[in-house]
Formats: sequence, C-alpha cells, structure tokens
Amino acid sequence: MEGRFVGIDLAKRTMEVCIVTEGVEKIERHGLKTDTKGRETLCRLLRKSDKIAVEVCGFANSLVRQINREVGCRVYILNPGKLQMIWRSTKKTDKEDSLKLARFIQRNPEEELPEVPLVSEKEEAMRSLVSMEQFLTKNRVAA
Repeated sequence: MEGRFVGIDLAKRTMEVCIVTEGVEKIERHGLKTDTKGRETLCRLLRKSDKIAVEVCGFANSLVRQINREVGCRVYILNPGKLQMIWRSTKKTDKEDSLKLARFIQRNPEEELPEVPLVSEKEEAMRSLVSMEQFLTKNRVAA
C-alpha cells in the first residue's frame, strides 16, 4: 500500500484536507466543517497508516485526540512560526496551505519537523480558564 500524507488547514468553522498519495499523481481535497459531522467524516477518510500534519491552534489538540482515538494514525502538530514555506507563499489559501502541509511532512524526516507536543485535556481546560479570566478582567477594566 502506498504512503499517504495528509495536510489539514484548520479555521474556526471549516477545515481543508489534502491527501497526497505517494506514487500517484492525483491529490484528494476535501472541504469539511469543524462540527461533529465534519470531524466524523474526516476520521472516515483517514487510514491508520496515514501521516497527518496540522498547524497548532486552539482546535488542533481536540481534533488530534479524536483522530488518535478513532483512527490511530500519526499526527504531527506543527509550529506555524517555523513553517517558512507557508508564510512566504504568495498563493495563500486554505487549499494551498493544506497541500503544503502534506508535502512538508512527505519531504522532511520526522526528527526535523517543528513539532509541538499534544496538550492534555487538563492543561487545555486550565488554559481556557486563564483565557476567560483575562477576558473578564479586560472587560471589567474597560467598564
């Protein structure tokens, strides 16, 4: 079976998924919502042997946990500040970004990827509380 490399570009309500299959010219693209149905559809598209790249963002950790639980494939959470090939691009679209993420993990050895560790659910909840506290403090001061 050929290796598949998947790039996922996340936004608040949507995600662009690009699947690059090694040795095959065709590239699969899927535009999905980040809601429950969209995440379930994504998990059905994926195979256990896939290697997936996603940029770190608030939603990435919960999506990666779901992929790990339901599919079991390798997911790399990448630091966008160290992905020069995307930031320097003149063609900046979600579809292009997802393709570049897939190609990036296809062409680079695992040990050279600018990976960010997966945050635990407890840590994520604590971060959410700190963000809410900062938001409420800012609003109180403004009032």
